Amino acid sequence: MDRLPARGLDAPAAAGPATLGLTRVAARLDLPVVVRGRGRTVLLQALFAERYGLGYGGSDASGLLPAALYRIGYAGLLSRQLGGGPWRIAAGAQVTLAGDLEDVGTDQLQVTGQLLATRRASRSLEWGVGVAWINVGPGLVPALLLRWQDGGRQRLEVIPPVRVEYARALGPRVEAGLAGRLLGGRFRRGSALAAGAERVDLVELVAGPWASVRVGPVTLRGDAGYAPLRRYRLREGEGNAEVRTLDARSGAWFRLGAAVRF
Repeated sequence: MDRLPARGLDAPAAAGPATLGLTRVAARLDLPVVVRGRGRTVLLQALFAERYGLGYGGSDASGLLPAALYRIGYAGLLSRQLGGGPWRIAAGAQVTLAGDLEDVGTDQLQVTGQLLATRRASRSLEWGVGVAWINVGPGLVPALLLRWQDGGRQRLEVIPPVRVEYARALGPRVEAGLAGRLLGGRFRRGSALAAGAERVDLVELVAGPWASVRVGPVTLRGDAGYAPLRRYRLREGEGNAEVRTLDARSGAWFRLGAAVRF
């Protein structure tokens, strides 16, 4: 749990600094499909759910946000090789419901899409360019991909600005490496009558080592490291124009997770 001092909460001086404690619990189910024909088609699918638990130190902060925020969604990526050449076309989409889930509405729905053309430059190197779309935020943005691997021993994947990850195989079922990630999400309060923030933006930049072990269809993974950037913004008022920022300290970061793949 991170303990984060918050500013801009209009708390009386006698109440002391308000703090936000954030915990994250996540689950993911992977369902890949490979179709072989004239062109090799791969469909990567995943169902995921995340719960962000919010706890407060300081009674004046407790009315700003609900006790928990949720992200529930589906992600799919369809990739097809063009003939027998080095080019592949990949199209993906992610549909997410993000909010308190007290009163679900279309304003809690987020849709992200991407279209990439990738080319294998050699047996070890693959690169790609394309576009990505998100219906909340910047809209249409360029997308880049760089993937390098040395047989099955080590690999490097760069997807700016979302992820940079290096992995090395320590055994047939064990991997370890270093990773940098930009994490976060946008959440909306479902009830128009709810007091406090109507929208919450969470952003974290984290970096550090990780390790994973595969046991049958289950992969267990642990990440640890440092978060040099943490930003939590609450938006209120008409058009979510009024912004309050929780000024979070940088510090240690860790995550434990499990994924099931069939």
